[in-house]
Amino acid sequence: MLDQPGLFSVTPPPPKVGVTGKRDHLSKTYFTEEEFSLVSEKAQACGKQVSVYLREAALGTEIKVRKLRHRDAIIRELSLIGTELRHLREKGAEHPKLDAALDEILNLLTKASALT
Repeated sequence: MLDQPGLFSVTPPPPKVGVTGKRDHLSKTYFTEEEFSLVSEKAQACGKQVSVYLREAALGTEIKVRKLRHRDAIIRELSLIGTELRHLREKGAEHPKLDAALDEILNLLTKASALT
């Protein structure tokens, strides 16, 4: 009875996407200061840890560099500024020059966010 297949078997959970098994092998690599600095910069530009960057490079995975990595932070800041300007306009700033300036700034922010 105990020899019947599947009687006491437990189905393991499915593997994580892209992972075909447990990573239990460690590989150490020594770098000069300049080499490690270069590898670290490249990993950071991709938004990855150095170990992940090296593994993906060694396995031939396509590594995508994030373009304009500061762009997201700038867009977030501009969005916050735009929100504050909208609040100013909604609170009833009744000065024609201020209204015109706010409209122009909001138009520029809208155009900038459309570029992303």
